[in-house]
Amino acid sequence: MPRDFHNHKLSILSSTSRPARLLFLDTETKIRSAKLGGQKEVLLSGFDELFYGNDVKDIQLHRFKLGWTCYNRYVFGKGFISNDWRLWYDTKQLYKYIESLVPDKTTLHFFGHNIFFDLQVSDFFYYFTKAGWILDFLYDKGLTYILIISKGKRCIKCLSTTNYFPVSLIELGKFLGIPKLDVNFNNCTRKELIRYCQRDTLIIRTAIEYYIKFIDNHNLGKFSLGRPSQALTAYRYRFMKKRIDIHKDKEVQELEMQGYFGGRVECGFLGKLPKDDYISLDVNSMYPYVMKKYKAPVKLVDYTKDIDIEDLPFILDKFAVMAEVLLATDEPAYGVRYRKKLVFPTGYFTTTLCTQGLKYAYKHNHIRSIIQLAAYQQDYIFNDYIDYFIKLKEKYSKEGNIFLRQVCKYFLLTLYGKFAQQRDITIEELDITFDGYFRTETFDLDTLQTEITTKLFNKKWITFGREPAACCFVAIAAHVTEYARFHLYNLMKKIGLDKVLYCDTDSLKIRKKDIKPLSNSIHPYKLGKLKIEEEFTKFIINGAKNYETDNTKKMKGVPSSAEQISDYTYTYMQFMKQATHLRSEVTRFFIVESTTKVVKPFYNKGKVLKDGRIIPIVINEF
Repeated sequence: MPRDFHNHKLSILSSTSRPARLLFLDTETKIRSAKLGGQKEVLLSGFDELFYGNDVKDIQLHRFKLGWTCYNRYVFGKGFISNDWRLWYDTKQLYKYIESLVPDKTTLHFFGHNIFFDLQVSDFFYYFTKAGWILDFLYDKGLTYILIISKGKRCIKCLSTTNYFPVSLIELGKFLGIPKLDVNFNNCTRKELIRYCQRDTLIIRTAIEYYIKFIDNHNLGKFSLGRPSQALTAYRYRFMKKRIDIHKDKEVQELEMQGYFGGRVECGFLGKLPKDDYISLDVNSMYPYVMKKYKAPVKLVDYTKDIDIEDLPFILDKFAVMAEVLLATDEPAYGVRYRKKLVFPTGYFTTTLCTQGLKYAYKHNHIRSIIQLAAYQQDYIFNDYIDYFIKLKEKYSKEGNIFLRQVCKYFLLTLYGKFAQQRDITIEELDITFDGYFRTETFDLDTLQTEITTKLFNKKWITFGREPAACCFVAIAAHVTEYARFHLYNLMKKIGLDKVLYCDTDSLKIRKKDIKPLSNSIHPYKLGKLKIEEEFTKFIINGAKNYETDNTKKMKGVPSSAEQISDYTYTYMQFMKQATHLRSEVTRFFIVESTTKVVKPFYNKGKVLKDGRIIPIVINEF
């Protein structure tokens, strides 16, 4: 089935560069509460800027009160060799100091925990825009924040430590053995606040110092800007023993994206279950397990729209495969996007499957036709990487080193997803006016896409759509996630699908009395086996990622700090992302909004029966 797709080899990396100049920052703020009552614009006394807004809401406006910085130099082989601590009360003086740390032809790595907050309250965007710095790169999604600006041959890289440690600063301090201090912001003394802020800065600094030491000690390539990029860097620098060829075929890329799904999250019951003995089981290192056990695609070799079903087993015998297929199934084994959700229906429908799903579907006579198919050479490409970090994780577990155990866990969990990375499509132009901080969104009726125009750091750019990143090979990530879903599905079948009360990616919640069929699948630490995570007697299931046990209350999208004000209504203060500040054209304070969310029991990924039991949704497309 050979065919030339103009693949290019994924190169082995050789760089071991490290940040030479590092600055760590934490800030404390003075807060003004305000209520917007539908005004188009409000001049806030003492905050020097107009705030644009239409909604009626309670808000908090945070402005710089004081901050600590710690400046360090790093020398390869020696680590951190300086420790310059400074306390700040004035943002203009802080700005001048930061600029002084970046001589010509140097780069400053600038860290904070949720650094956008610290940058926003300390007037970073205001002063550095006026000083003529130019935006090179911005990424702000989830817990990852990367901002790179330059001026001539000087560069500043602003990085949130949540890029590397996606936990609260309290939890990060616990990992390090440096507990975050407690303080009552309403009546603490200035001395107490200064000490509190310095401790936060110390936690941030120590975390990055230990992280860089870890990269040094284990020879993991250059320092990267986040967990997934560091994992891929380490893989390409030290562990990539087999050749991987990246293709750019548009049709195949679209097929691969069609078949790239996340984890299986389903309810088997909706409502409050009677008091009983329940148990939660987690698969040990689910994704590392399937990455090690199964081959992954390494090179696209064929794409066709004319395949006979009877040829499929011969293709699967030699190649990894992704195919869009028409299925007729009485089993909820296959994922499909339906009404913007991943569901596992029965019935007659089309979806895109990878190798494992196709083997299962062919074996059970569920395939009615193959619409399009891509075939790949395949190999075991992750074994050395998984073995190395699993052993390290076990070592640090035995030593009680929680911090480095977590670092190993991040390396194990973030590598595969990097192969599915997408990037924004942009048109950029310099707009050096020494001001401007805004974002506008326009829906284009011709392209049916939202175009986003942004002005930041003397650059204006338009974002429209997304495209595969340079190292994107979605078939790899799609295979990993499908292998994981089928591993979970096989465990569910062992116990009986009707006995699974709840599942989420790598975990099952069942009645304890139903555990016997899984007895051979339980082991406290062996990869791919189930471990007992929690036992409980109270179990209320209100929907996907929304449940309550004796020890746990989980509600997706509602923080644990939220106040419950009625049966299903919660209120909390929400720290706004940079997009909100850009839309409001605010550079000199940080916006926190009062948010109210109603989370009622709801489930539409299956059919809810009158007694609360849930059966698979039925889809009949034809």
